[in-house]
Amino acid sequence: MLGDLTKGVTLKKVVTKEKSALVGGQILDEKALEQKKLQQDKVSALPEFILLIIDYSTDWYSVFGTQTILESGHRLRIEQTEWRDIHVESSSKEGCIVHIKKAEFPKHSSQSVERTIKPDFMFVRNFPGDIHDSSYKNLVIAFLFSDIPCINSIESIYRCMDRPLSYSEMHKVSRKLLSQSKPSFNLVPMTYLPNLKSSGSHSLLPVTSFPIVVKVSSTHAGYGKIIARNQNEFSDVKCILAL
Repeated sequence: MLGDLTKGVTLKKVVTKEKSALVGGQILDEKALEQKKLQQDKVSALPEFILLIIDYSTDWYSVFGTQTILESGHRLRIEQTEWRDIHVESSSKEGCIVHIKKAEFPKHSSQSVERTIKPDFMFVRNFPGDIHDSSYKNLVIAFLFSDIPCINSIESIYRCMDRPLSYSEMHKVSRKLLSQSKPSFNLVPMTYLPNLKSSGSHSLLPVTSFPIVVKVSSTHAGYGKIIARNQNEFSDVKCILAL
């Protein structure tokens, strides 16, 4: 009888386990399963949180995965693209709408088709322009108009498209720190000339210290610059730029 009773107890335990389920490596009973289903239903009822990523180097679909749930309960949806593949329209009433073209070299299945989204947040890792005069400043202004939260900030991206603007912000910070008697940082002295043609040979701010680096436009990656070691070389550079 004792053996039969032991078998009965063992059998009862087995039946109890059959009513549970293995989820994510954990055994959950019926109550836990019901709570998990309610949580999933709550997530499904919430709108997706769309993160627009402008970057061509990293596969952010793999980084975030496909089942990322934010603390707010919203499901995260990744849309990755490049500046050249988007069209942006912004409205004070409707917000920002982005149309994304099919990617030339898709990293994810969603990039194989065109789609239209209304992003909640942006992550920008690519500069909106190149050395071949392909500028996407109009798109940056559209995002700036819509006031979408972004890393890096849209305003900082806009200012970095023109070197004098970014320099002016750094100079402002440096002067503010000095006025508060706080440690500051040194900046390379810079002179901005908006147009050599109008100034001719009579510059209002003559250059007297050499060598200097003459930077043309706001190109990056070391392009558009030349060194002048003396006044004669600087005059030659100005003659070419005045054409």
